Amino acid sequence: MTSLTRIKGKLSTNIATNPKFKIDDISLKLPISELVYQKTRNPNPELGKIYLDLKNAGSVHFNVVNVEDELDIFVSSNQLDLVKNQMQNFDLILQENNLSALVLKYDPDYRNYPGMASQILNLLAINSIILVESLTTYSEFIIYIKQDFANRAVEVLKKAFMD
Repeated sequence: MTSLTRIKGKLSTNIATNPKFKIDDISLKLPISELVYQKTRNPNPELGKIYLDLKNAGSVHFNVVNVEDELDIFVSSNQLDLVKNQMQNFDLILQENNLSALVLKYDPDYRNYPGMASQILNLLAINSIILVESLTTYSEFIIYIKQDFANRAVEVLKKAFMD
């Protein structure tokens, strides 16, 4: 047990004191819900309708992870009914509420830095913050976590990558 604690402390210190990149901004969006559907056909018409409806609703969070057999939708919790109505012809496998989206903005040049995501995810793991899903875009890294860990995650990431 002592050696694991020592390794964990060394990893935490190394990541927190020697980051190879900086995060420009961290924002927190909550509450977020995840809906996972069994994908039996092309969901694009339904997703297009959801996107247009959400766009008209104003500022909301909406991300889709479209894999071979399932479709994961992350959406602002106040828009659950809209998504469920449009996706009623797909089987709902899982609904998870009380999530948060950590949106980390960074200089796109860091996309070429090997290990950027692993530094961030390792630091969250070292601090016992449970990860639900992560996505990267051109200039953002979005991490979905349990809402109970949101403030702690922001503090940990700011200290390591913004101070």
